[in-house]
Amino acid sequence: MMPRGDISNLLRGIAVAVRTRADRVAAGHQARGLSGYVDFSDGIGRILFLIDAYVADRESKIKNNEIGESVEFWAKSLMRTDFYRSFLSRESIDIPSAWSDSRYTKNLSYRKRIPLHDAMEIFLDIIRVNMLGQPASFVKRESDVARELLEIIPEQKVAPAQFDIINNKLVILQQKANLESGNSYNIESARKSLAESGVRLIKNLNDSNCDRRLVEIVQIMHEKIADNVNIIQIGMLNIEMEATCAKFVDELPNAIAGMLTSQALNIRLYLAQFPEWVQFTENALQIELSDQEIQYVSDIASQLANKLSHQEDIVDPDVPKIILFLQSLVRNPRSAGKKTVFAIIRTIENLIARIFSYGAEFMDLSIKKTIEEASKVISKTAVVGLLAASLTAVGIVPVLSKIGDVTWMRTAAEVFKHELDKISKE
Repeated sequence: MMPRGDISNLLRGIAVAVRTRADRVAAGHQARGLSGYVDFSDGIGRILFLIDAYVADRESKIKNNEIGESVEFWAKSLMRTDFYRSFLSRESIDIPSAWSDSRYTKNLSYRKRIPLHDAMEIFLDIIRVNMLGQPASFVKRESDVARELLEIIPEQKVAPAQFDIINNKLVILQQKANLESGNSYNIESARKSLAESGVRLIKNLNDSNCDRRLVEIVQIMHEKIADNVNIIQIGMLNIEMEATCAKFVDELPNAIAGMLTSQALNIRLYLAQFPEWVQFTENALQIELSDQEIQYVSDIASQLANKLSHQEDIVDPDVPKIILFLQSLVRNPRSAGKKTVFAIIRTIENLIARIFSYGAEFMDLSIKKTIEEASKVISKTAVVGLLAASLTAVGIVPVLSKIGDVTWMRTAAEVFKHELDKISKE
């Protein structure tokens, strides 16, 4: 059993960290007036009072188990509140300095943060062992961390690109535009009509003296529509095509300029028939980023594409290519539209999610087997290379936090920074 002072420091460290996080979460959700928050805050206050009483009772006038039972009761009560379940259970907290020599964080010493729910379980464990004389029940193992990562890393979201790792190589997941709506017949008819008008437009552009960049973007758009690819990708290409057309439209004969305008408009109408595009557009319109933040995203995308382009053995060339294409649409923050900014952010998020899942799968395998055995299933070289590249993009977290929850990314990044160093040395 630890000295009372050490026990108190551990318990108080956890309680204060949890209270601090609860206050911030409540403020962010404007939940301070909710009864659940009031009950939670009151419970933390009672726990801190009992901890102080425990330390002050140096003559053991109050028995360990009496205070222990009271603290345990209030801790479990906190975890049953609606506020905890709705707002805190998936949060994380900084690891208190009092834990530095604790066995509870022996296997987590490389992490700066820990899931708040784990902290509460450790809190209860300290009480059971040191105040109630019961056996320990919570010791965090690396295998638990791997499984947790696989649980918290989200599915990839609707974006211009989603990714997969096939035969230890990062590739773009091939997706067709979803025609499974009640309007599928009209959508398919519109797609065929766009493909036919695209052939005529390309022929007329080739017969003119227009800038070849215009011909190239129209040709790419035509191929994507003909192949029926990811609808968000087509939407981004249409934005680029319209911007390119605006640059060179004055150099074109009126008839061809009219064909270009008509094609771009018809593509917009085609896009509007897809629920994914409508939802993507609505989500994009909700984001508010400064020019500096957009420039920051652009810089991260450029660095990420550069790192991936130098790893041809484990990265398909189309991956950095699509990142650079999307980055080109936001290169000038003042002219970047919300849809293009949202597109590059979501694409980077998808790439990180897939690589982190791959890293967690390797981590899980390496626990069950040796690193060498795990490498027979998942390439150690690929894991190291892809994780190193993705960690350079984690800097996007401050921006990403404005459009969604990033707790999973912060937690996983901390784990993989440690794992990357460990794997590289073995």
